[in-house]
Amino acid sequence: MDQWTKAKSLITKLKESGFDAYIVGGAVRDFLLQRSIADLDIVTTAKPHDISNLFTKTFQTNTVHQTILVRYEGLLFELTTIRGSSIEEDLKKRDLTINSLAMNEKGLIIDVVNGKHDIAMKQLASVDPFERMLEDPLRMLRVCRFISELGFQVETNLFDTIQTNHPKLKGVAVERVGKEWMKLLKGDYYKQALSFLKQTNVYLSIPGLSLDLQTIDQLETVNSLSEDSDIVCWTAFCICHHTDVLSHLALSNELIRAIHTRLHYFNQRKEQKWNKEDLYYASLDVAKDVETIRQRFNLSYCTEDVLSSYWMSLPIHKRSELAINGRDLLSRTNKKQGPWLKKALDYAEKMVVTGQCPNETNLLFEALVEVELC
Repeated sequence: MDQWTKAKSLITKLKESGFDAYIVGGAVRDFLLQRSIADLDIVTTAKPHDISNLFTKTFQTNTVHQTILVRYEGLLFELTTIRGSSIEEDLKKRDLTINSLAMNEKGLIIDVVNGKHDIAMKQLASVDPFERMLEDPLRMLRVCRFISELGFQVETNLFDTIQTNHPKLKGVAVERVGKEWMKLLKGDYYKQALSFLKQTNVYLSIPGLSLDLQTIDQLETVNSLSEDSDIVCWTAFCICHHTDVLSHLALSNELIRAIHTRLHYFNQRKEQKWNKEDLYYASLDVAKDVETIRQRFNLSYCTEDVLSSYWMSLPIHKRSELAINGRDLLSRTNKKQGPWLKKALDYAEKMVVTGQCPNETNLLFEALVEVELC
């Protein structure tokens, strides 16, 4: 049973219990656009406690919007209590007309805001642009993101509202920006979205990104990032930026470290090709990302096959493959543990990786004695 069938089955169960329910938003929009669908969101007249009583596997995620996750027939569905007194009222309160569509369990589409017309016209519009955009200013960045994903034009009233009110975006928490920005950069029409940022001056008001015209112009030269990881996209963004933008973003420490690592080797690759030592310490995954980024910037690059072949030619691929370890050194030298031990292992590791010494225990120990590290 596919996702749509299970969603309609869930709606039927709600209706049999006396509640109205509909598939809404992006899923219906993407259904009409024949795009792949990631999530199916459902609105219902049922309250969270009704849903919890009806389904055994539930978890409330948002008490403000009365949203609850339901695991139904192996899939997760997000159920939200209808805003207002009817589905029609709920749909009119949504950000864009193309997202203000609903579908019932029989597949009938409910459209009270001409959303299907705007999809056909490839147009982004809002029932009440001023109220909808200022209700949550992040929606102005979401409009940019939908331009990037869909290639739609922005209706005049919505355009003017965003152009006039974009400073309201500055009050949005920076934690909410990253996800939208990544989706924008990965869109098939991201250059169109970047142009919109400049036309409306929205770029001046996006928290954390510290955008200027130089950065946007540089981004416009980058080839499509649509198939790339967030790490690659953020690294490409940082390369286009002339400041340390990462310090202003609410990214995890792990992600920031990964970006810095790729920036380091990207800059190193400007000066030289991969050698065994750099490839080993970078890791194959980092090297592949660096070459992908070089490709996005129209620079010469190593193919994945070439890199993989070079990686396989390395004598070792991680420290644990070294023929000598700390216990070996302690037993052979009768020394106590100390900083010398790490220095010795680091040196042995480098000797093996660079081909200066075979990965054999006795030969490595002799090499360490020769340089007085043991």
